[in-house]
Amino acid sequence: MNAIMALSCSHKGVILLLRGLPGVVHPVEYADFLSTSRSPIVFFGSAGIDSPGRPTLWDQSGQLALLEQNGVVLPPGLANAVLKRKVEFAAGRYCAMQALKALGYGGRETLPIGQHRAPLWPDGFVGSISHGDGQALAVAAASRDWDGIGIDVERLLDHDAARPLVPYLMTTAELLIGSAAGMSLERWLTVVFSAKESLFKALYPYVGRYFDFLDAEVRALQPGGDGLTLQLATTLSPQCIKGSRYPIRINYFDNNIVTLCLLAPSGLTLVATSG
Repeated sequence: MNAIMALSCSHKGVILLLRGLPGVVHPVEYADFLSTSRSPIVFFGSAGIDSPGRPTLWDQSGQLALLEQNGVVLPPGLANAVLKRKVEFAAGRYCAMQALKALGYGGRETLPIGQHRAPLWPDGFVGSISHGDGQALAVAAASRDWDGIGIDVERLLDHDAARPLVPYLMTTAELLIGSAAGMSLERWLTVVFSAKESLFKALYPYVGRYFDFLDAEVRALQPGGDGLTLQLATTLSPQCIKGSRYPIRINYFDNNIVTLCLLAPSGLTLVATSG
C-alpha cells in the first residue's frame, strides 16, 4: 500500500514536498516557489495515487481505506463515482486538512463541496487543491494575509495532444511569448493551461462562475520561466475587472508543471461562499 507523505515547513513558508512509492521518497524543494515575506503558506502532498505502473484496483482500494482511516469522509455525491475519482478526492481533502491543521485549524470534518464542485474552506482560511499524475496537492493560508490562492498540477502534454488545444487556450500573441522563450509547444501549452487553472481557482470566490481560458491572457514570462503574468481580457465581476494583472509562480519537476496564484489583500468581497 502506498504511504501518505506529508510536508515539512518552516515559519517562512519554505516547503519540502515528499513524493514516491513505498520505500522510495524523492524530495522536491519548493522554497522559491512558495516562500513569501507575508505569513506562511502551508502546503501538503500525498504520493502514489494511481501511480504510473501501479494502477491496480487493490492499490486504489487500499489507498482509499487508508485515507478514510485518517478522517476523510466521502460526500454522498461520490457514492457512485469510479474508484480513481474517490481516491483523488479523498487524497486532496486529506492534504487540505493537514495544511489547515498546520495553520492551527481545529476542525475535523472533510471540506464540503460548494457550487461547481469547489471546496468550501472554513472561515478565516483560504486554500486550493489539485491532483494529477499520481499525486494530490493542497495549499492553505490565513485569509487575513491572502485574499485567495489557486494551485494546479499538470502532467506535461505530448505534442499531438497539445496542438488541437491551442485556439481554445491562448491567442496568437500568447503563443509567440512561449516560442520567443524557446519553449516547445507542448511545454508552453501545459504551462499556460495550468496557470489559467490556478487563476480560476484563486478568482472563483469573487466571480462565482466558470470563465473561459481566453478571458485571461499571458502578458509576460519571467526570464528562466519560473513565473508569468496573466491579465484579464474581460471583466468577470465588479472585483475582477478587465486589465487586472495577476502573477503566477511556476515550478517544474519530472514531467509535471505546478503553478500557484496568490492574491494579496485588496479588500475583495466574496460573491460565492456556499453551494
